[in-house]
Amino acid sequence: MKKHVWTQVYKPYVGLHTFTILPIVLRPRSRGWIRLETADPYAQPLIEPNIFDSDQDLNVLVEGMKLALKVAKTPALRAYNAQPFQTTFPGCEGLELYSEPYLRCMARVYTITSWHPSGTCKMGFKTDPSAVVDPMGRVFGVRGLRVVDASVMPNVVSGNTNAPTIMLAEKMADHVKGRRLKPFVPPMTRAMIARLPYMPYEDWHFSLLY
Repeated sequence: MKKHVWTQVYKPYVGLHTFTILPIVLRPRSRGWIRLETADPYAQPLIEPNIFDSDQDLNVLVEGMKLALKVAKTPALRAYNAQPFQTTFPGCEGLELYSEPYLRCMARVYTITSWHPSGTCKMGFKTDPSAVVDPMGRVFGVRGLRVVDASVMPNVVSGNTNAPTIMLAEKMADHVKGRRLKPFVPPMTRAMIARLPYMPYEDWHFSLLY
């Protein structure tokens, strides 16, 4: 956060009890990029998050902000005299506070990555020009090099990337060792599956169930 944003928006509330509702775009359509600036391996790369390259992402985030404001107006929170900040974000001073144009402006000023940028070494097949590694984590065109972290995700998961990254590492470790584990079959009976009408259980092989 830049100092002038802190000073203008948050400093007046130092020492007061506050809470935060943080809307997140879980399935962004915008795509950024990362490139090498020089051949020097110690040089910092060029990174362009390209946030809000798709208007849909901004629209989704604004709707989430509207919902957060509604939550703040519920009787449960009004009982504690909860109210939105009355300070204005820099660059949005001429807009009506918490109107849709203000929310869109606020999103552009204050949006962050939520600490989990991923997908810079996309996993895919050779026929995909945007893929960097194959389904076994091997970098195309570089012998003896694999990438095993959140960067291989073609799309970011709808949640924290920690557990999925551990799963990827375990899977790639098995590939390196030349091991193939038996497919996991959920311990469910036919009756249990039949009670799940929205699952494609008709395609399951019941002979594989426990």
